[in-house]
Amino acid sequence: MPRSVNPGSISVGKGRVPKGTVADNSLRQPNRDIDPLRVHVHDPSRAHMASSIGIVDAAGCFVSDEVEGALQEICSGASAGRLNGLVAGGRFDEVVTGLPTANLTLTLESVSAGNNDTIVMVGAAALDVSGLQVTVADNAVSYIYLDCDSSSGTYQTLLTSNSAPEVESSAGIEHILFAKVTSAAGVVTQYQDGRFFVRNLDRKVQYSSRQGENVDAWSEGCFVTLQAFFLWMAEYGDGGTSEEEKGTVIIRGTHTVSSTITVPTDHLQFLGDGEAKIVGGNFAAPLIDVTGRDDISFRGIEFGLAGPITDAIRGGDGTTDLLIEDCTFLGNFGNCVGIVSAAGTASKIRMAGCYGDTFGTRGVLLTGVSDVEITGCDFKGPGVGVVGTIGISADGATANNNVRITNTLVRDCENGVRIDNSDNVKISGSSVLGVRNGIAALNLSDDLIVSETLVELEDDEGLSGISIAQCFRPAVMGCTIKNPRVNWVGEVSVPKGLEYANAPVSPDGSNPRFMGNHVQGFFNQDTSAGSGIAVVGGPANRPTGCVVQGNTLVENSLYLSYASGVASGNSILGPNPSGAAIEAAVVILEAVGLVFSENVIRCGGNTNRAIWVVSNTVVSESKSVRVSGNRISLVGVTAPESSIQVTGQVSDFEISQNHMDGFVSELVQATYAIRVSYLGGAGGGTPRAGAISGNRITRFNQGISLEGNSLEPGEFISDVEVSGNHISQVAVSQNSQVQNYAQVGAKAIGFLYSERITVRDNLLVDIGFILDNAGSDIGLVPSFPVGVVSYNSHKVVVTQNRMDGFLAKTTGSLTGGLFVNDSEPPAGPGPHTVTLQGWDVSDNLLQVEDQNGAALGRGFVFLCNNTPDLTITDVVTRQMSNIRASGNRIIVGVETLAYDLAHGIVFTTGDVAGANYYGGSFTFPEVFRNDIVNTSGAAILLDAPNATVAGASTVTLVLDLKIVENELITRVSPVGNGEAAAIKVQVGAPDLGVGSAYTASVNGLKVLRNTSLACHGYGIEFDTQQAGTGSLSVSNLHFEGNTIPQVGNNGGAITLTAALGIKVDGELLVNLQQLLIDRNNFLYQSSQGDYAIRADLGDSAVSGFSITGNKLGCSGTIVGAAGAAETSCVYVSADTSSLKTYEDVQVNENILEVSAGADYRGGFALWLQNDVSVETLSFRNNQIKCSPDAISASIRTGFYVDIAQGTAEAGNVVEGFSCSGNTVREGGLLSFKAEASVTGFHVFENMATIEYEPTLSGVQVGIVGDGSGTKSFEEVKVVGNSLYRGSAGVYFVLENYSTIERISVSGNTLTGQSEAFFDGYGVRVLSTVAPPFLDAISISGNIISGGTNSYGVVLQLGAGLRDCDVSGNKFFELDESAIRILTNTTGGADGNLVGLNVSGNLFRRCARVSGDPVFEVNSSNTSAGFCESVKIDGNQIFSCGVAAPGSDYILLDAESWSGGAQSLSISGNQLEGSVLNSMQRGISVILPETTASGISIQNNQILDFDSQGVFVQGAATRNLVFSGNSVVVRDGSTVVSPEGFSYSSGGRAGDNTSILAESVVSGNTFQDLSTPDGDNLLGIVLDMDNDGDTLLCILESCTFDGNVFRNVDSAFYTLTPDALFWNVSVSGNQIYSVGATRTSLIYVECDKNIQGLNLNDNSIQATSLTSAAGAIEVERGLASSNARNISICRNSIEFVSGSVSGNGIRYNQLVAPAGFGNLQNIDISHNSVLGVMDIGIYFSWGALPGSSTARYVTISENRVSSPLAAHASGSDYNYGFVFFTVDSVGKHLVFSNNISEVRANDRIGMYFYTGDNSTLEFFTVSGSQSSSAGNLENSVLTSWGTGTVLSGIVVGNMSTSNVLTQDDFTGTYWNSGGPWTLSTVTANNTVL
Repeated sequence: MPRSVNPGSISVGKGRVPKGTVADNSLRQPNRDIDPLRVHVHDPSRAHMASSIGIVDAAGCFVSDEVEGALQEICSGASAGRLNGLVAGGRFDEVVTGLPTANLTLTLESVSAGNNDTIVMVGAAALDVSGLQVTVADNAVSYIYLDCDSSSGTYQTLLTSNSAPEVESSAGIEHILFAKVTSAAGVVTQYQDGRFFVRNLDRKVQYSSRQGENVDAWSEGCFVTLQAFFLWMAEYGDGGTSEEEKGTVIIRGTHTVSSTITVPTDHLQFLGDGEAKIVGGNFAAPLIDVTGRDDISFRGIEFGLAGPITDAIRGGDGTTDLLIEDCTFLGNFGNCVGIVSAAGTASKIRMAGCYGDTFGTRGVLLTGVSDVEITGCDFKGPGVGVVGTIGISADGATANNNVRITNTLVRDCENGVRIDNSDNVKISGSSVLGVRNGIAALNLSDDLIVSETLVELEDDEGLSGISIAQCFRPAVMGCTIKNPRVNWVGEVSVPKGLEYANAPVSPDGSNPRFMGNHVQGFFNQDTSAGSGIAVVGGPANRPTGCVVQGNTLVENSLYLSYASGVASGNSILGPNPSGAAIEAAVVILEAVGLVFSENVIRCGGNTNRAIWVVSNTVVSESKSVRVSGNRISLVGVTAPESSIQVTGQVSDFEISQNHMDGFVSELVQATYAIRVSYLGGAGGGTPRAGAISGNRITRFNQGISLEGNSLEPGEFISDVEVSGNHISQVAVSQNSQVQNYAQVGAKAIGFLYSERITVRDNLLVDIGFILDNAGSDIGLVPSFPVGVVSYNSHKVVVTQNRMDGFLAKTTGSLTGGLFVNDSEPPAGPGPHTVTLQGWDVSDNLLQVEDQNGAALGRGFVFLCNNTPDLTITDVVTRQMSNIRASGNRIIVGVETLAYDLAHGIVFTTGDVAGANYYGGSFTFPEVFRNDIVNTSGAAILLDAPNATVAGASTVTLVLDLKIVENELITRVSPVGNGEAAAIKVQVGAPDLGVGSAYTASVNGLKVLRNTSLACHGYGIEFDTQQAGTGSLSVSNLHFEGNTIPQVGNNGGAITLTAALGIKVDGELLVNLQQLLIDRNNFLYQSSQGDYAIRADLGDSAVSGFSITGNKLGCSGTIVGAAGAAETSCVYVSADTSSLKTYEDVQVNENILEVSAGADYRGGFALWLQNDVSVETLSFRNNQIKCSPDAISASIRTGFYVDIAQGTAEAGNVVEGFSCSGNTVREGGLLSFKAEASVTGFHVFENMATIEYEPTLSGVQVGIVGDGSGTKSFEEVKVVGNSLYRGSAGVYFVLENYSTIERISVSGNTLTGQSEAFFDGYGVRVLSTVAPPFLDAISISGNIISGGTNSYGVVLQLGAGLRDCDVSGNKFFELDESAIRILTNTTGGADGNLVGLNVSGNLFRRCARVSGDPVFEVNSSNTSAGFCESVKIDGNQIFSCGVAAPGSDYILLDAESWSGGAQSLSISGNQLEGSVLNSMQRGISVILPETTASGISIQNNQILDFDSQGVFVQGAATRNLVFSGNSVVVRDGSTVVSPEGFSYSSGGRAGDNTSILAESVVSGNTFQDLSTPDGDNLLGIVLDMDNDGDTLLCILESCTFDGNVFRNVDSAFYTLTPDALFWNVSVSGNQIYSVGATRTSLIYVECDKNIQGLNLNDNSIQATSLTSAAGAIEVERGLASSNARNISICRNSIEFVSGSVSGNGIRYNQLVAPAGFGNLQNIDISHNSVLGVMDIGIYFSWGALPGSSTARYVTISENRVSSPLAAHASGSDYNYGFVFFTVDSVGKHLVFSNNISEVRANDRIGMYFYTGDNSTLEFFTVSGSQSSSAGNLENSVLTSWGTGTVLSGIVVGNMSTSNVLTQDDFTGTYWNSGGPWTLSTVTANNTVL
């Protein structure tokens, strides 16, 4: 049914038709019984589905736009009567009057009081409650309401409570709330409206507020004040969380408030209905405060003000989820919206579709807010002139985060958008118009993105487009930034379109990105300042990670300072300054790590440069800047200086792949394409470490220029590479050429004051002219083109460049493809040094074409000159060092031969035209692998011409020039320029003409591996131009590997002073150093009879002269007498007037072939007359031969050296002579004569065959001293030579020398043919006048074989010998001694032998005739000298000597050295005799009778000797070591008892004493293999008194331990009973004997004192011993002597079958009548004697008669056993143990734990005997066992004399016997009678 109320009749006052008003035909459900107001206030979720369905309200009848709202409006008429509430009035008269009230009583308003009547709706009836009163409590908050409980006694009266009353109870009671009041001090102080109007609910949608106290207000709004709405929301709102659950108030009409409206609760939305306005009164505070509130919305509301309102809407801490949509802010608000959260807790702020007009300070202020969105808004300020106004400002002390500004317009204020301390700000699709400064972001506002935004500044005030400072990661992309301002008068600030400054510091970088923007304007014509984009930093805040890409800059410039990153793809259409010139369209200042690439730059007006890279601060520098791929146009520039310039402290820069054209007009061209220059001032400096590569440069006056400031440190350009550039049409017009950098000519590439520069792979074409755009020459004449120019620059590489099409026009000239000049000395008074150094010019191509009649040209010029206006007082020394020209090609085209290219490569220290100069030097110039074709002068020229300069005294021309592997062609000059040597070097030493002369020097010239294919003149010319009295020193001249065919004129292959072949004419030389002529090919010389090489060195000292590796041919007739020195193929001579020195002279690896001619004295001759010393003279690896077709030709000696013959000057010295690896056929090797000291004489690995003069020696050295005692012959080596035939292999004759030392003859093969063996010697050293020593003589590794009367090595020395080594030689088939060393042959001298090593030699069939020793060391005369440090090791001597008795193999006879011998070692030798060549003694050592020590004979093998294997004779020997030797008799001996090791001693000289002390004989093996029972070999024999009259023999501290003896007659045998034994050990030996006949295998006979004797741990196995033999015996003779500390322990003795007799251990000490002999500390223990035939262990001592005392004798832990076989002698008793004393005293005697096992007849186990008068004290017999299995006598036998036994102990013993009666260990035999009467104990003894 249709509504009862026509919607069209609804009066809405000034409001608009509510959303949701429906058409007339809308239907209403009459039975609908719901309350729409309650639904949305109390439970909005009940209508969710309906509220989500929209309606189409074509007629605009409904306020609501959804079904739910429309239904409520339809039903509101019926449901209105059900709700209690206000209909009219409801205020209190007292409050209307004003607060505070007069008292606490309040009266509801009424018409009678001048207000409205108060009408309420209770139930369905209206009730007038006007005039009702209520009194509120004092000092309290009270709620005033009408009691609507009909059951209450106060029904329909006013009540108060301290809490809000119920307005909807479960019982249906609805009280009516009027107000909330606060009282204090008896009055009401605060009042909040609480009225809810129910009048005309059908006109109200949800809650609504309609300000006013009239019918319309009561009808259109639920509340007539917003305070009432807020109260209801605070007290009765649900506070839901969803959009549908919000408390919503519809604002209708204008609400004017007198104070801040503080929103009291969350989840509220304010919806404007029609002209909804909220207007602030006259108060200075926010209009609405939403601080701390969440989920608040304002939609469609207009905010206005009538006073100083600060903010229309103010938020703060805790403001979240705030929506401001479609609102309008009119009036001068401080901020339209201000959200300021000091705590940073405000978030989710969204403004959409809002408009702010004429705000006072900011349109929007944000502080401490996150998640902000401003979209579709429009903020219009009060005008650009109002200072401080900002459209949108996100700044403050607390950071904002995540701010989005989209599709928003900001206009007409000073500043458009300000972002300060705000992160994640994004501005997109917006516009900022009519402002002074567009967008500013600063102070750590990170992650700013401005995209697709238009910034257009105000026409008259515009200054800054987008300015960003102190921000991380900002991005400006796709923006248009314009500044239309044209009037800049008075403006001092610099306009900037897009600026980034003060970048914060972070390891991750600041990373700004400016991409795809269009920036126009921003250039102040008044100050010529401004930038389209400016990235500005400082030393402490560099912008890093910058990206400036794809931007278009119009009428402005790009400024980048302290930046790093990339600036690429930009189009920079620079400003067109009409006033002061600007520095550049692009300025890059102090940048670090910046790439500027692929940009297009067009300049105009007064613009000096297109791109300027500069550093101008002290504390910083620009570094790692790359300018690449840019295209640069200078069209329209007034006076362009350069396209690209790098200035100041810029390092690691790169300028690459740029395209630039310097042509402006025929009158105007840019001066430089690229300029790198010094910057002066406090922050100045020079660029360094850069690369200029791949650029295309055309039509400039100069191409690339590097310009330092001076020679001072730090003002050089350094470390720059110029590579891969294409430079064309470089030209400048100049009337004349001046020798300075600015006026030398048109430079394609140039540098001034630079160092470490590389110019690589550039293409330089068409230099000398420029074509206009139509292709016509613009006529720049005259022209002086030059490819690469350098002034005062060092350490430069110019490589792989191509230079072509150079054109010198009219009066100009080709300065050069390369022109280098170092001409400027440092400032200040002289002397000065001008230096040109460190140039490498390689692999360049220069093609010279027709020069249109221009003057003389040059290829590459290196000039070291001086400033021409210096006076002579300003002496200038010029230095040219480390200059290299290699791999270059300089070609004069065949079709242009009319043009004269004077020289290819030129080095000069004078002006090219020959101007004055003041001395100069060359150091390390190099000319390598160049091809120079068709020059008319020298292809390579080094010119240090003569000069006469008054006032100077020296000219230093230090020349170290290398000319290597060049291919050169010269031709006849078309203009008559004279001869054209392929290589020419000329120097001079001028005459001053004022009484003194220059001393000039040349140091270093290398001409190596050059090929001269065609020469007009000499091949190589070295010319020392002398003048008058001038003198010249020349050094380091090296001619190597050159191949030079026949040359024109009469020039030779290498000509020095115009001689054929090679000739050095040194008539006026004072010094020559390092002249090397090596590996040249001159085999095809002319047949004019000249020398292959000749050097006449005159009166000059020489150091370093080499003739090496040449192929030389000699032919024709030699001038001179046959055989004279000058008749040599290579001849070097000197004739000195005073002592001169020749150092390092070498003739090596040459091939010399004599094809015809006379008798040559030598192949190479060195004839140095008068006073000459030679240091280091070498002949090495030369081949000298006569060709097969020249049979008549001969060479007597390959190398002939004659030094200082006949002068005998004390100062003559030869040091370091070497002759090695040479081959001489048909002649001797070397003849060396000198009257000089010789040091370092080496002859190595040569081969020579003596054919025609058999009396010559292979190597013959004859030197004569001067008798002054100062000459020496030392450091001599003759090594590895093969010398055939002649009188001697190596023959030294040394006379009148004070020192002869360090001579080595080693590794040689010295052999003769059968018809002419050596007539004497393999090696002979003859010293006829004695120095004190011949020192350090080594003869080693030689193979020496000969014939009749031939010796191997003979040293016949007039004096002593020291440190001699004869080792590793092989001697074969020699009649005489193989080695014979004789000292002191002249007598009268000490003749000491100190240090001799004879090791590792092999001898076969030597000494086969004479019978002399094979190897002999002797002193010819007795002297006071000494012999020490002799080592004879590792030699092998086989089948040498004569038949028996044979020869000594090794004889070391030191007896004649009365001074003594020490440190003699003979070890590791292998000696083997034979029947035909017998060995008498293997090793024979005769020691002096004075003293000898440190004798070592070890590890030798001696097989088959006749007399003695090793014989040592000495009288006073200490430290003799004989160990590890093997001494074997094999084939029998002619001697009865050969001795393995024999030590024989006579009396020592002076006191007739014999001493062997501190010696060791150990680890040896002695063996007799001659017959099954041996040949009576004695192992070790000691004869300490071989002459029978020695007064005293001493054997002290000697050990004979650890030896092995096999089949010996005696192992250790002493023949000297009168010897003293002190600490002697014979222990640990292994002895195996068969049929021994000597007394004992270990036999010690000593009648003197023994102080320490150890016979321990020996192992003895004896077989078939005779009756006299035994195992171990110590025999003390009949003399008065003592024995102490004797140990015979742990020996193992076994008698094997076949022995007929033999004692085990026998110690017998008998003292002669009236003598005495004492014993102490005798220990015979732990021995094992098995199978003994006689006595196992025998111990006796006593006197006959006399007095002998034994103390501390121990015989214990021994075991003795006998075999089962009966003793061969049945009449004698045999014993296991015998303890025997006669008339002696014994104390502390112990016989314990011994075991005797007698298994044969006629045996007694233990026998104890004491003679009369014996006294035994502390005699113990304990723990022993004696058993007898035989048939006779007892197990124990005692025989006691009449002596005394005190304290005897017999305990724990056991005896066993097969017979019934026996002695035993009981008292019957030990206590009865005799001595056993006092203190005798017998106990625990057992008898079985």
